[in-house]
Amino acid sequence: NGDTITTPRSMSTTSWITGGVAVAAGIGALSLGVMTRNAFEDCNHPEMACTNDKIDSITTKSRIADGLGAIAIAAGVTTAILYWKSGGETIAVTPTPGGAAITLGGRF
Repeated sequence: NGDTITTPRSMSTTSWITGGVAVAAGIGALSLGVMTRNAFEDCNHPEMACTNDKIDSITTKSRIADGLGAIAIAAGVTTAILYWKSGGETIAVTPTPGGAAITLGGRF
């Protein structure tokens, strides 16, 4: 019988950073999305005509919100992958006739 120790999964500094980027970008996308919707609704009333500048501003906000949403998704997936790939290294000690064998395992 041998003893095997496996390191657990953990959040590295990089994982925390990508997770923070995911949250910040998600909040930014949501905020800009709400602002864009409100501006669009203001332009949608018959008594409120929108200028081309206002329409361009709405379009720009929506594109930025979409970009932030894509960044949030990418950073979230990256965080999950980094967490999933962490840990799993093993050290096993197995008794043998006249001594012991040490086995190191890991992945990349």
